Amino acid sequence: MISLESKLFEDYDDLETRDQKESNLDVLDVLKSSYESHQRPPFDTFYAEQLQTIKDDSGYAWAKGYEISKFYGNLGYLFVYLGILALLFTFVKRFRQVSYFVVLSYPILFFLIFLNKPSRLYFYIPIIPYVAIAIGIFLKDYSSKFSKSILYLILVLIIAQPSYILIKDIQQKRIKSDYKQLHTGLLATEWAKQNIFPSSKMIYYGYYVNLPQLVDENPENNANLGEFFMYHRYNYEFLKEHYNKAYTNYVQNGGKTYSILNIRYDLKQQEPGLFNYCMQNKIQYVITTYNLNIYPSFAQKYYQAFEKNKKVTYGSDIYVYKLF
Repeated sequence: MISLESKLFEDYDDLETRDQKESNLDVLDVLKSSYESHQRPPFDTFYAEQLQTIKDDSGYAWAKGYEISKFYGNLGYLFVYLGILALLFTFVKRFRQVSYFVVLSYPILFFLIFLNKPSRLYFYIPIIPYVAIAIGIFLKDYSSKFSKSILYLILVLIIAQPSYILIKDIQQKRIKSDYKQLHTGLLATEWAKQNIFPSSKMIYYGYYVNLPQLVDENPENNANLGEFFMYHRYNYEFLKEHYNKAYTNYVQNGGKTYSILNIRYDLKQQEPGLFNYCMQNKIQYVITTYNLNIYPSFAQKYYQAFEKNKKVTYGSDIYVYKLF
């Protein structure tokens, strides 16, 4: 069973002197793991952690709950406005009936909780079915005020935009092999497996999800890279056990692994020191979403790029530098 204590620097602690190590401290601070060692709490503590995590995740610069315009693109104007109208009118009309009260109060309370808080779109996925139910009840209650043709038109318009987005997305991704040709990260993954030797030492500079989906030779570091245990999921033995089995199975079946160190965030003023750090620690590759060709030292080591264009429409621009 793996633990999730950070061992991010084991394979990179090969600086010859203390002075050399201290000269790299600024860069090393950025390379620290996102996940620290935690003791397993009891369930009530774990439950509280989940609530706090959602609260913390709502603290970033996302649109606030009352900014309903963020729903237009995926759900459409009619679904959003009719949904709000249906929830309010139906709740007021039927709140004395327990079953309706339970069904309708949940999405209303949910929305009110995030009303003035920054929140991501996926937070609202659980209430979409309830909003749809409310719309159905509302149309049934007021169906006598509309002709059948108007009701049919409303229903068609409600599902038109979400259906269009879904169909378009399915068409673009309908064949997995086709999708691999549309995403820079997947193209880079296939290229790296063919062109970079296993166990090569590399730095990922940028978010792992935007970079080649390679597997680290250290299962703990690999879990950190993929954020498999974010939101305190490391407290579930079931998840850790199955992750361990999947990783072991991958390796035993000949899956390629690499020695990956991830710098997730922008180094900013420390970025010019990255090249020297890589050379001192014999890092063979730097794979990044940042164009480092602005530095002559990196420009000379430029090796490959995977950039978005008219054909490759997904992902981020990826640049590969081969240092050794």
